[in-house]
Formats: sequence, C-alpha cells, structure tokens
Amino acid sequence: MKTDPYTSSNPRRDAIHPPLSDKTVAIVGLGGAADIALDLLKSGMTRFRLFDPDALESGNLVRHACGSRYVGKNKAIATKLLLEEYAGRKLPDAVAVPKSVFDAEADFAASVRMSDLVVVGTDTDSSRAYANDLVVEFGKKAVFVSMFENGCGGEIFAYRPGNCCYGCLMRHQERSEFLIRFEARGAKSDCSSSRDVRGMPGLGTDQRFLSAIASRISLDLLLEGSRHSLPPIGANWVVFSVSGISEILEHPLSSLRFEISKHPDCPCAKNVS
Repeated sequence: MKTDPYTSSNPRRDAIHPPLSDKTVAIVGLGGAADIALDLLKSGMTRFRLFDPDALESGNLVRHACGSRYVGKNKAIATKLLLEEYAGRKLPDAVAVPKSVFDAEADFAASVRMSDLVVVGTDTDSSRAYANDLVVEFGKKAVFVSMFENGCGGEIFAYRPGNCCYGCLMRHQERSEFLIRFEARGAKSDCSSSRDVRGMPGLGTDQRFLSAIASRISLDLLLEGSRHSLPPIGANWVVFSVSGISEILEHPLSSLRFEISKHPDCPCAKNVS
C-alpha cells in the first residue's frame, strides 16, 4: 500500500519537525501566498481555508504558483487544485472560498476561530486591519506579508496572541490615519479598500524571497511549544531587501529584524487588564 507523503511519517521531514497534518491554516489573498500554501503542504499540512475574490489572469503568471491552465479560475480555487495536484489526491480539508473577507465575514470569522495560524497576503489596508482584529479577538497566531514597490523588497510581521499586533506595527510606522477611520466604521467593508500604494509586486523570483521567509516564519509559529530542530527566526518584524530599499536597506539580499512592542495607542495595548 502506497503511503501518503503529506500525512505519513517521513524520517527526513520528522527529523526536522513533527508532522503538521493536524494543523489548520487560513490564508487570505492567494497571490504570492499561493507559494506559502504550497510550502506548508510540502511540510505536511493538508488543512487549509483559502480566501480570495479575484480570478487568475494571464498577467499574473509571472509571479503566481499556478500555471496557464488555471487562467480564468478564481485564485483560491486554483490554489486548492494546485495543492491537490501536488498531493496526488483530493484534500477534503482544504476549502476554497472565492470571496473577499468582507463578502464572507461569517465564513472568515469561523475559519480564523478554527485555525492554528492565519496568513494574510492581501494588498489592502482594510483587509489586513480586519484580519488583525479577528486574530487578536480569537487569540490566533498570524503572519502578515507584503511586498514593496516594484518588488524591491517587503516585510513579514508575526503576531503572537497577547503581543504587539499588526495595528501596533502600523502605528509605529506612522500609518495611524487609516486605522482611526477604520476603527470608527461600524461596517468595516465601507472603509477604503484601495490598494496599499506602497505595494507593487515584482517578478515571481522577487516575490518568492518574501514568500519563503513568510513560510519559514509560519513554521516557527506552528511549531512553537513542540519538540523540533528548526532554529527560530526570532523577532516579530522582518524587512527584506531584494534589490535595495531606498533609505532603509541599500544593499540587495539583506535584511533587518526588529522586535516591535505594543503601541500605547493601539486597542490591543489599552485592553490589557
């Protein structure tokens, strides 16, 4: 009987970390994050909740894990099909939701509640802020990943319950104006969801640097508390330069790591008893 490499014991993989087949991850935004889903599948995960409202276009192929046969399909659905192709079987615990988190609020909230990790790869401040609210509310670990203009680099932020959240990071970056508007809105979907002007993905080769780091940090969070031999990345905010980031990281293929503390103006800091 043929064993399933994605759920069965694998001596080489298990030497690095224990099986992850009992873990669930919710992924929001299946552009570059499709590579993260694929990395996590290869690490033993088969339980996914995938959210994205957009269809894969031919212009996306330079930076997307899915190939030309998936053009025209919704990105969440295409990513699920890709995962099944790699696994060589159907993945009944991989669910694709072809909607935005605002059009599927109940599904998304339920997915966050049941997940061990939430990966946020969207490119709008409103969706990231909404996801942040839910992971803080439900006490879930999360990874936020975004690429900077023209693929010059990007940032990965890791949230651990009770610590500095993504809203804190935005405030430390002096991006509070949007958050003030967002927190004042009763219906979060009414808040501006225009694309983050800082973000403009480059080629897939550039994007995969960020995806690989985000995948590695995702594994760090998933494996915390278990016995394994993966050395932790450390720090909750990583800025990575692919080709040089003006006034931040002039050298290509370099990084900065920071441990960001809670911002005093963030609700997650004010609500601590």
